[in-house]
Amino acid sequence: MFKFIIGLFISFFILMAGMVIISINQKDIFLVSPTYYNEELAYQTTIDALNRTPQDCIQLDQSGKSIVVTVATKGLDSTLFVNSQGLPVSLKVELRRPDNAKLDRDINLSIPTDLGAMRFEKPMPGQWRVYIRWKQAGQDHLWRTTYYIN
Repeated sequence: MFKFIIGLFISFFILMAGMVIISINQKDIFLVSPTYYNEELAYQTTIDALNRTPQDCIQLDQSGKSIVVTVATKGLDSTLFVNSQGLPVSLKVELRRPDNAKLDRDINLSIPTDLGAMRFEKPMPGQWRVYIRWKQAGQDHLWRTTYYIN
């Protein structure tokens, strides 16, 4: 029994020593990617775009098998059109499905032409991430939400 316990301790010591040697010899471990700061600056522009956008300017509803995107009365339709000096503003609506990228859709719209109420027919049931992006007066804007279809 004593030899078994000593053998167990020696085996454990050899295992730990081997793991330490392997971890010391690894040269390709990076805690920060080489482009970390560039990626962080790019994400800061996304945060700025979110902060510029009132989050109550757009509403999502489910009507049957459709997602209906409605612009709030005091929201995008009046604000964007007035602030753009009557010029059309283009929006990009992105519907993202976290579990299946094949279902993702991008739709380009123009204010005031296309934006009464947008209707997206027959999206699959489940979780959707909705992003609406636009540029106004040289600044990016972003509205986003997560929506669940039954």
